[in-house]
Amino acid sequence: MPNSVLITNSGVVRSRRVAASGLNVWAARALSYLQTRFAGLTSYGLSADMLSEILPLGRALHATTVRRQLQATAQRLENELGDEQPSFITGCPAEWAELPRPDLPLVVGLDGGYVHS
Repeated sequence: MPNSVLITNSGVVRSRRVAASGLNVWAARALSYLQTRFAGLTSYGLSADMLSEILPLGRALHATTVRRQLQATAQRLENELGDEQPSFITGCPAEWAELPRPDLPLVVGLDGGYVHS
């Protein structure tokens, strides 16, 4: 592909080859998202089969690839959480009853869902 000039909306000058590589980065991120999303809903094998059939990847997508992508995403999100806290209330448990009650409505997240008081 020849290196023709492309001027973006922000006025940045790029070659077409660089713009195409930017598209590849976007497509890789989209595929990563879809692999993670579908693997959370179905088995790795079904996710790989469905994505291979729907998307024009030009290569086979294997269950192992989907599993590794899901593991990498889960590890990245786990690392963003920081250190685990055993409790969010400081002080002695005997003194917890003396703490002021929280304002209503109280919302608690349980396994992806929310419980309202």
